[in-house]
Amino acid sequence: MADWKQITARIRRAKGSKDPVGQLCNLFQKTRDAMVAFELARHLETVNLPDDAVKWYAISWQRFRRGDWKTKAEEGVARLGGTLPVAG
Repeated sequence: MADWKQITARIRRAKGSKDPVGQLCNLFQKTRDAMVAFELARHLETVNLPDDAVKWYAISWQRFRRGDWKTKAEEGVARLGGTLPVAG
C-alpha cells in the first residue's frame, strides 16, 4: 500500500479529472484503501447517487481501522438511509 501523502495526492488528481468516479474506482482497485472508498462515496453523494454512495461508505467503514473515520463512514450510511453490513 502507498503512503498517506501519495494516496491523498492520487485522490486529489482523480477528483479533479474528467471522470472522477472512474478514476477513483480504478484507484481503489489498485490500492484497496479505505480513504479512496470514502472519497468516492462523498463524490457520489454530491452528484446525487445515494445508493452507490451507501455502498462505498459501507466499504470504507469495513476497511477503516481508526474509529473516527469509521464513525464518519457510518454517519454517511445513516444520512443516506442505508444499513451497514453485519460484522463477522
